[in-house]
Amino acid sequence: MDPLLESDDNDVLDNADVAQLREQIRTLTQARLDDQETLRQVLEQLATLAAAQAAQLNTHLVRSVERDDTSTGSQDGTPKYSKKFPDPDPLSDGADPTFESWKLQMQGKFRVNADHFEDEEAKMLYLFNRTSGNAQKHLQPRYDDKSQVRFTCVREMIEHLEAIYVNPNKVRDAQFDYNRLTMKTSQTFVDF
Repeated sequence: MDPLLESDDNDVLDNADVAQLREQIRTLTQARLDDQETLRQVLEQLATLAAAQAAQLNTHLVRSVERDDTSTGSQDGTPKYSKKFPDPDPLSDGADPTFESWKLQMQGKFRVNADHFEDEEAKMLYLFNRTSGNAQKHLQPRYDDKSQVRFTCVREMIEHLEAIYVNPNKVRDAQFDYNRLTMKTSQTFVDF
């Protein structure tokens, strides 16, 4: 007798029990094969969907690029730029326009008309051209091609001018002026 066919209490399984167990094994095996086939079909469908989705995305990107090409260029192939905003007044001595006002105008120009400047060098030239007098004299030594410490970006140029034209003690000086503010006895309140 086969020891596998014996139960725990050493009773021998009859042929009907063995046949029933074999049928259950066959059914479970078939179910496993069916599940594997279903899984294979689902994976194939997922791969097909993913490929279709990738193709659709690729088509969308190509159309988007084509649309961008036509929207940024005219029919003859020349690029179409954003509306040109007025140039800020040149900064000279930091009084008219004030440095803070000029700086904000320049930053706005670089943001809004970004497509007008090919690279950082173009921005640097534009900024240099929007200065005159003393401000341009302050930039000139480091803007020159022969300079050993040449500016590398617009931010450096603005920071350089900021160090010159912005009072680092502005708040302290304003508080000092406020504390010195007194009304003279001969003044009316309205005149004060």
